[in-house]
Amino acid sequence: MEYILNESAYKTTNGFKINNIKVDINIPQITYDNKHTITKKITSKIGLTFDKYDEYKYTLDNDITETIEYSNSIGRVINIIVDTNDNNKHEFNLILKSLDDTECFSYIKIDTNLNNKNITINVINLLNNKTNSFIAYNTKVDNISRLMINHIDLGGYYCINNLYSEVYDDSLSRINTIYYGNNNVLDYNYHIKTIGKRGIANIITEGLLENHAYKQHKGIIDFIEGCTHSEGIEKENCVLLDDTSISRSCPMLMCHEEDVEGEHGVSTGKIDDDKLFYLMSRGLDELSAKKLIIQANFGSILKYIKSDEVKNMVYDYLDKIF
Repeated sequence: MEYILNESAYKTTNGFKINNIKVDINIPQITYDNKHTITKKITSKIGLTFDKYDEYKYTLDNDITETIEYSNSIGRVINIIVDTNDNNKHEFNLILKSLDDTECFSYIKIDTNLNNKNITINVINLLNNKTNSFIAYNTKVDNISRLMINHIDLGGYYCINNLYSEVYDDSLSRINTIYYGNNNVLDYNYHIKTIGKRGIANIITEGLLENHAYKQHKGIIDFIEGCTHSEGIEKENCVLLDDTSISRSCPMLMCHEEDVEGEHGVSTGKIDDDKLFYLMSRGLDELSAKKLIIQANFGSILKYIKSDEVKNMVYDYLDKIF
């Protein structure tokens, strides 16, 4: 069955072929964990609706690492509510793995009454290359708080990802993304609204594509009327390792307020020849030089992750590529 998913909040010309993503899949009957199942209709901005879902609630008083393994061709919907009771910086690591072909549905909601909190959410997709992944983030950041999401896509076939975030007075909402595409389809649709004064909205992306990979990236920073002195940055850097992959990007700044600062930009292309030449002139072979450049690109995001386990997962994955 064909689904039209991840529709952009603001449409652009159809010629860009980026307003949505069409996927032809058969979504299986979803089974649930009776212990955590809630009967309640939920619609994610990806475009999928569910009448019930499994809810897992975590109180983030300390750093937490949770690994979820999908198997037996069973999909799940997961609603994660992250709550905090102190003012320390805490990190939540969600690692997704699959043992066979399946569907991975995740609805991640961070909607607690944050108050001077500093939260980092790391989601690491290590699914096999026949698993389809659908991840939707829904966040609200207020009361002088900082929320950073580090989304890392290293596996899966269809990887459909959506973020909707509202940021209020003196708060920050930031999503960093690392993706590696290899003969698969990736689609990102990020929308951050700066509603309060002096809010900060950042969308930063580093990617790597090869072997007929296809990627779309839609990013919107929305300066709502009244969000004076707010700031927004949207940047994407995509490296193409060959000529067979396609990268489409559409960064947008929507401005309804005069006294704000916003910038956006996209860089797509092969590894810089000057960087490659410099490293090879210092004794590295071509493969090692390319690997070092990619590690540096990914490192600009991985530096925000406290967990060495998570960072090593990414670097170990790079070792398999090169």
